Parts: sequence; C-alpha cells; structure tokens
Amino acid sequence: MLVFLPQEFPNAVSQVITDYEIALEAAVGAGLGVVLIAGTGSAAYGRNAAGETARAGGYGPWVGDEGSAFEIGRRAVAAVARSRDQAGPVTSLTEMIPAALDCADWDELTQRSMKNPDEIFPALFSVVAKAADAEDSAAMEILFTSAIGLGNLAMVVVRRLGMKEQEFPLVKCGGVFGHSRILDALLDSVVVSGALRAKVSKLEISPAVGAARIATRFAEAPAQASPHGA
Repeated sequence: MLVFLPQEFPNAVSQVITDYEIALEAAVGAGLGVVLIAGTGSAAYGRNAAGETARAGGYGPWVGDEGSAFEIGRRAVAAVARSRDQAGPVTSLTEMIPAALDCADWDELTQRSMKNPDEIFPALFSVVAKAADAEDSAAMEILFTSAIGLGNLAMVVVRRLGMKEQEFPLVKCGGVFGHSRILDALLDSVVVSGALRAKVSKLEISPAVGAARIATRFAEAPAQASPHGA
C-alpha cells in the first residue's frame, strides 16, 4: 500500500494507519482514552494525557483475538464436540448451531468449519448469546471467559499508560458489543473493578468518521502525514 498509493495518486497525501487508531479517533478525538474493539477480531488501544499510546491484542485468531466473535464461535463448536464425547455438559448449542447454519448433521458442520472458519465461527456469536440468555451453562461460560479476556486487554493498555487511577473514557467498538446483555454487563464489571474512574460507553458513531477527521488534519497539515506501515 505504501508503494502503490504514491504511485497511483502522485498529487495526493498518502497515509496508512490501523483500524484501531481510526476507532480511537472516532471515540475520543485527539484526547486521552481507550478503545476496546471486538468484532471478528479483538484489540485494545489507548492514549494518555502525555500523548503516549499502547496497544494490546490484535494478533489474529490463531494467536489471540480473545473475546472476538471468531473465538466465541470456535469455542461454541468445541463445546458441542465435548458434549458429543460426553466430556462436557449437555448444551442446547448442539441443536442450535446446526440449525442456524442449515447443516444436516455434525459431520457437515465440522467440514464447513474446517473449510471456511472465517465465515462459520463469527456467525455463531448470536447463537451463543441467545443460548446464554436461556441460561445454557456452556454458552454462559463462553461469554464469561470472553468478557474476562476483553477486560484484560483493556486493562493491559490502561496499566501501560499509567491511567488506572485517572478518569478517562473507555469506549467499546465492534459487532460483539450491544448484542449480549450478559457479556456487556460482565465486561463492564471487569473494567470498573480494575479502573474505578473509567467511563465505559459504546461507540455511537461510525469509525469512518474517525478516518475522515484524520484525513482532514493531514490535508490541512500535509507535512505531518509521513506514511507508516499498518
């Protein structure tokens, strides 16, 4: 991208940045705060009053992405596998997951999961949330663990930036939030227990607004727009 953009658009100012930088801009502008992202993947990113930044997570589904829709879906399929082997509790996910994906049986589900994990696993988040609302123990355990993982991501950033005792906005961004009362409540309690003065909220505007703000600043001061990798 860094090579292509200046060649393709020689009269334009080019800047390549990360999605979590854009999300933080949308959440708090140029001020201090932390954004916690959980969609297909997960990450936390923040900035303190001194302008220092820190990131945690964002390493992809095979290394990290705790609390992401991908991880929640993967763990749901694993819970069904354990239940089938009688190595885990009976769970309503055994019937709900194949029905949601229009799979005829377990073999079809596993084959599709192996071939298209990026398509199958994130789509199961809503199924897990529904099962948890019905007090399915396996689904509730998955969401509990996810909330702990996401809270830990946020707290790593908070500690690294020395913001634990400060008042600051912590803004949740991504498709995982706002769809599970259980996960949202657990996550908020984890964050507040570690940072009592954090003001937890959900991002109410599109991250694209953050991208537009950054682009506007670079257009006004193009000398600051030194490209960097993302």
